Amino acid sequence: MTEQLYSTIEAARLIGVTEYRLVYAHRAGHLAGPSYKVANRRIYTESDIERVAEYFKKQPEGHHDRQN
Repeated sequence: MTEQLYSTIEAARLIGVTEYRLVYAHRAGHLAGPSYKVANRRIYTESDIERVAEYFKKQPEGHHDRQN
């Protein structure tokens, strides 16, 4: 199964913050960057989104506690 990947704008929408706020948090050094970069663009995995959402203290949209 392939892991879902998200652009910066998609990640920001899932987390519930603006794209500007998400990028600023990375540039200011408050957050580590996402797992991947393609053509110098940030690409977020689901685990990146969960980590970033924790920083912003919000539950990502459509993400629930999963038991594997």
